[in-house]
Amino acid sequence: GWGHIFETLKFKDVEVTFRISAFSFFQTNTIWAQKLFQTAIDMLPSIKGNVLDLYCGAGTIWLTLLKLGIGEKLLWVEIVKDAIMDANVNAKINWLSQKATFIADKAENINFEAQNIWLVVVDPPRSWLHKNVIQFLTNLKKEYNFTLLYISCNPVTMARGLNMLKENGFKIHRLKAVDMFPHTHHIEMIGVLS
Repeated sequence: GWGHIFETLKFKDVEVTFRISAFSFFQTNTIWAQKLFQTAIDMLPSIKGNVLDLYCGAGTIWLTLLKLGIGEKLLWVEIVKDAIMDANVNAKINWLSQKATFIADKAENINFEAQNIWLVVVDPPRSWLHKNVIQFLTNLKKEYNFTLLYISCNPVTMARGLNMLKENGFKIHRLKAVDMFPHTHHIEMIGVLS
């Protein structure tokens, strides 16, 4: 089988370690991944309740949030089998297994009862934020006044997703670009909505 690599993100006095398999996604530049996540965290309001991560991958964003004390419990959704295995291992490595529950499915297929949701994280594939996910978020917004953290590596598809979210009653509070790959056309975008 394929081997694994281990990466550690450092935030002042907190370290978050990740096991990454060949078919799991992890940012290619660890230092800039730290800066991306720190920028996103600095943009968020106070989060006291539960976190929902709809494209969790190997758990990089939500584990970082929980390890830094943002949110109480986490519900995460992922379809890639290797990423699910890595996310489970990563929760154990970082002593957060008791705070995390996962659903193995496509984000656009989600249908479950969420409780006490204060933050929803979406970091969808380059293609787009699926319309079913937008409908799910719209329905969830009727129950919980959550903050939506939207991270995207494709500003064009993010703009489309933001427009659809605005049409469904979401308000954009902050947008910020993070140039993780200087001298290329690639850029990461962070949005905070409610």
